[in-house]
Amino acid sequence: MNKALPGPRGLPVIGSLHVLGRNPHLDFHRLAEQWGDIFALRMGSVQTVVLSNPALIEEAFAKPELNDRFNGMIMLTIFRGTDMGTAPYGDHWKKLARIANQNIVGRRQIDRLRGTHMAASIDRLVEEVARTAASGATISPVHLLSLTDARLVFRCVFGDIDVADEEYEDFLTFLRFFFRHGTTPFPADYLPWLRFVPSRLRSEAERQAVIRDRILARLIDRVRRRPGLDLAHPTCMMEELIACEEKERLSEETISLFATDIMITGSDTSGQTIAWLLLLLANRPALQERLHDEIDRAIAKGEIPRMEDHPRLPLLDATVRECMRFRTTVPLGAPHFSSAESVVGGYRIPAKAQVISNLYTVHHSTRYWQSPHEFLPERFLNLSDNPGAFMPFGAGRRACPGRRFAEVVMWLQAARLLHRFRFVLPRGRRDPIAEDEVFGLTVTPRAFELAVEERRF
Repeated sequence: MNKALPGPRGLPVIGSLHVLGRNPHLDFHRLAEQWGDIFALRMGSVQTVVLSNPALIEEAFAKPELNDRFNGMIMLTIFRGTDMGTAPYGDHWKKLARIANQNIVGRRQIDRLRGTHMAASIDRLVEEVARTAASGATISPVHLLSLTDARLVFRCVFGDIDVADEEYEDFLTFLRFFFRHGTTPFPADYLPWLRFVPSRLRSEAERQAVIRDRILARLIDRVRRRPGLDLAHPTCMMEELIACEEKERLSEETISLFATDIMITGSDTSGQTIAWLLLLLANRPALQERLHDEIDRAIAKGEIPRMEDHPRLPLLDATVRECMRFRTTVPLGAPHFSSAESVVGGYRIPAKAQVISNLYTVHHSTRYWQSPHEFLPERFLNLSDNPGAFMPFGAGRRACPGRRFAEVVMWLQAARLLHRFRFVLPRGRRDPIAEDEVFGLTVTPRAFELAVEERRF
């Protein structure tokens, strides 16, 4: 007999919404410590199931009936429920996932982008930091890495393309709107009667979607009219999509939403992981010095780190992975939706429930990690240590398809920056910088400044 889910009873009308604050991942962590690996609570009128065990997350998200998306009103306004991120699990989503894995973020495509658009964007980042170091000013990693990744992903999607400053700024404004509001709980998502109340936020989401559609239509048209366009040898992600649009019967809207998905998922998560990395290393100069020593031993004088050097830099790889565990940028994953009743771990999951993967608790449980609230890269030097409890890209059929793209970008940015620079606390500051989290589409550090010293070889 299947067991009923444990969990708090909640209050009339609002359920347990009152226990979730500005950092809901920390609130879910506290609830998991009280109620266990799987529990349920009501968020307004929405029954919500929270999974805080890697085996249960894998079990749940292997089931077709638990692979729909729970989409809030802002998400549906922007994506219409037809893109890869928000579409229900079914033939349309499977087609989009196949195209993404074969034509956009496959190994062959990423290797080509790595030598062209990624390299140019990371070169620009390094030179910007070098100019800052030479001037004696400080950098703001949260802002700098966010802009850097937006430029990098924009170039990987559209290639070398002329973009008016106004167009680019308008698109950045759209991205900022989405990062701030796209996954923030909207009251009407959980209290349906509020849908009849006029909302400025919903109106702004509609306006931003129109702006996004207009800009992308222009950019896609410019790619189509690119001089010397050779679709047999695509040079960017958009050319890959255009090359397969007839065979796959892709609509203009589908192509536009693919571009939006890539820009959103690639423009913040990787950059904020590296922002966290620089903060954590500035607070831990001894570890940063060990990384400099490893890089100096592996990279010949006059050379720069490349992906081919990855096997020779195990501590750097471990440090990036520990950063993803210690400060998981998407600590609650993307919420799923149960299209039918199911069973997970012997517990009954009701139909039409929101299902959350509590990755923060998985990454901070003493059952899977020794001293989980300490930043210890050495734990990843032993690959036998709980590999199943490391899931920063989610799990199951709808795990992040851009995992390899993100891993390549993060590793190259970390290697290039640490090869050339030392990141330290601003002059006159003795106390470490606070490592507090700010919850949003991604979990970022609070804005902070670092001084930069160019290393001498």
